[in-house]
Amino acid sequence: MAHPDAEVATAKAAEKMGTCMVLSQHANKSLEELGAKTPNGLKWLNLYLFPNRTVTLDLVRRAERSNFKGIAVTIDNPSLGNLKRLHNQEETTVYYRRIIDSHGYGHLEKYLKGYDMGPTLQSGLPRDIKITDPSATWEYVDWLRSKTSLPIIVKGVLTAEDAMLAINHGASAVIVSNHGGRGLDSVPATIEALPEVVKAIGDRVEVYVDGGIRNGIDVFKALALGAKAVFVGRPILYGLAHSGEEGVHNILEILKSELIRTMRFTGCRSLSDIKPSFVVHQSHYAKL
Repeated sequence: MAHPDAEVATAKAAEKMGTCMVLSQHANKSLEELGAKTPNGLKWLNLYLFPNRTVTLDLVRRAERSNFKGIAVTIDNPSLGNLKRLHNQEETTVYYRRIIDSHGYGHLEKYLKGYDMGPTLQSGLPRDIKITDPSATWEYVDWLRSKTSLPIIVKGVLTAEDAMLAINHGASAVIVSNHGGRGLDSVPATIEALPEVVKAIGDRVEVYVDGGIRNGIDVFKALALGAKAVFVGRPILYGLAHSGEEGVHNILEILKSELIRTMRFTGCRSLSDIKPSFVVHQSHYAKL
């Protein structure tokens, strides 16, 4: 939707910056194409828990062959959320139809026939192509752990309890995420949930965070509260829409330069100097 080069341009920019790119399972560009065009880039596959485990395993094997280095498993989206934007059926039907007619279902296309995953249209909308298993439990993560040697990063953690469960079921890292706020209304902002997860996990595995990262100050806050890295989405789309690979690269450079500037103003000479004491809740001053 943002640029013809799509995920390939994003992966190339990430490779140039020496950072990680997580490929959506809904991507228009295939794992194989990204593997070939960014051979030295650090890439993870974002994976949902399909009802048909043959599909799950096939995607994992494709990731392994394409030199992906991790599987980011989404655990917080057992079904489509109550998205208010979907209530305007006429507008969204036209919108989604245009996308599917132009791009198909990306690298899920091969699974739509013969894998019991055919699209089920609801009011003309491709609301569900059977990409999630509402009955999935932690056993599914155990099974996936037994099928691949790639690190499994559990995405969608908002509580200390789920963070510990993720570790107990073989997670190599967790991503504090609320699915962009598009799943369940009223869940906490990820920056609010982050400290609880970090405190519970300690140094057992690394903790990452996504959601609402718009500038280098946001990155600084997340690092101060214990995240080892942040993931960004919308700013990348802005850069991609503006000028493709160059635009994405420029966005990453801007975030980096803003982080460095924030570190200078706070007296931090290295990332290890960034401490939780640099961040206080707004209520601390609101009481004055």
